[in-house]
Amino acid sequence: PERAEIMRDANIPADKPYPSAKEMMSSVKTLIELENWKLAHQRAFELIEAFPQSEEAGKLKKNLDYLQKKSVG
Repeated sequence: PERAEIMRDANIPADKPYPSAKEMMSSVKTLIELENWKLAHQRAFELIEAFPQSEEAGKLKKNLDYLQKKSVG
């Protein structure tokens, strides 16, 4: 997808746009700072699916409802 191409670094393989939960979390935080709630919610969900046992996923699971509410207005 175009979005994945935009968000990944040149050094990262196309099939794995983020090498770690930590880097995905950084992306989520940036999107929240930019108040891009819809994409922040989507990225948070992707992190939870990709790294369900990570500390970052645990934090996002607690805030996923908040992000969803913000993303719909």
